Amino acid sequence: MKRSIVLAAKSFINVFFPLHCASCRTPLDPENIYGVCPTCIEKIKPGEAFPQKDLAGAYFTKAYSASVYEGVIKNIIHQLKYKNRLGLSRICSDIMVEFARKSPEIFDGISLVTFVPLHSKRQKQRNFNQSKALADGLSGQFGVRLEDTLDKRLSTKYQNELTRKERLTNLKGAFSAKNRSSVSGLKVLLVDDVITTGSTLDECSRVLMTSGAKEVRCFTLAKGA
Repeated sequence: MKRSIVLAAKSFINVFFPLHCASCRTPLDPENIYGVCPTCIEKIKPGEAFPQKDLAGAYFTKAYSASVYEGVIKNIIHQLKYKNRLGLSRICSDIMVEFARKSPEIFDGISLVTFVPLHSKRQKQRNFNQSKALADGLSGQFGVRLEDTLDKRLSTKYQNELTRKERLTNLKGAFSAKNRSSVSGLKVLLVDDVITTGSTLDECSRVLMTSGAKEVRCFTLAKGA
């Protein structure tokens, strides 16, 4: 009975405020929980572990991405971050959860899940942190404690607006630890939405490692070129 009432309500709302796929704009069935049509979901390319040769000198030991940053997933992330489509965090979280279930080494020995923070000014503009939403979904599904361990103390330029060379230095000194003892001796999983050069994750990992973390692994929704 309850399910039929909810479905009827969604159908009624959909008459006046039609739901469309976040990627291709196809009208969605009222029962769709993701905001993305099944056809587009099928087009999302699965990700992989970050090539080991790219980790030389990095503070994190391993990095994994659940998808490739192009096409459908790129559209979804853009609308989640810049268009306030908060409902899209569910499909993003589920993509990461499914990938992690097929790659158990991601969570092997992990005691704490944390995420890349936003500067307070940007947090106020968006009213949410997409990386925290993703980390929260993973924490709940795998039963590993989530903790807000980092601050972003400097307001920096958007990484996607910079050249590869500029990205490597843009975030130097931008992050600090909230409580060094919270990660001491622990293997930590650091979550973000996209990895390209790895500079954001590496700077965050540096802070975690100098705060006493035993190991930092990184896990992102997507990997860019």
